[in-house]
Amino acid sequence: MPAPSWTRGSDALGAALTLAVAVALFAFGGHRLDLALESSPVFVLVGLALGGVGGFIHVLRVLAPDLLPFGKSRQPRDSAAEQAATEQATAESSAAKPSADGPSSRGDADAGSPPRT
Repeated sequence: MPAPSWTRGSDALGAALTLAVAVALFAFGGHRLDLALESSPVFVLVGLALGGVGGFIHVLRVLAPDLLPFGKSRQPRDSAAEQAATEQATAESSAAKPSADGPSSRGDADAGSPPRT
């Protein structure tokens, strides 16, 4: 089942905000370096470029991971109900396996081993 449209919109909004914050922080860092080193706006431009490239890569990872040449960034978002059902099925399958000799008093580590004589 595809994700609801509001989750896609919230992903886009989050990616856009991350892009803007990355550009702003790197530009601010470049400005501070320029002030400390009394240089021309070289580091501001470098900060703008680094923030823009990093933010744009993040936007691609979130919105179009298939376009990136270096692998997938994350798994598709599952709904909370599907995730809970998967966890419950896993817990039930592990609880449904009875040991051959009954419960062990020494813990779970050797619950499947035969009793010692």
